[in-house]
Amino acid sequence: SSGINAEYGRGMTVGGAATGGGAPPTVPHRAPPALPPRTQRRRVEAMYDCEADDIDELSFRTGDIIVVVEEIDDSWWFGMIDGDDSKKGIFPKNFIRPYEPSR
Repeated sequence: SSGINAEYGRGMTVGGAATGGGAPPTVPHRAPPALPPRTQRRRVEAMYDCEADDIDELSFRTGDIIVVVEEIDDSWWFGMIDGDDSKKGIFPKNFIRPYEPSR
């Protein structure tokens, strides 16, 4: 683990319903990791809507594709909406699944 405490992310909203109480602690201040080349980026698909409760969290909708930049710990990852590098933040790993493009 990278030192993020066990209460990280409490208070996220799933499809309009809160998943816990209180605000999540802030992400430690550090430079964002360097992005891998676009062809090597890992992509995942959102299974649920997720409304950010803090400025360092990522909001997304069911079906959005998210580029994973860093796995913060076992529960939280950092990433961005595919195709929009300006929408980035931490998100709960249990809201996503591996992305499998249609063939």
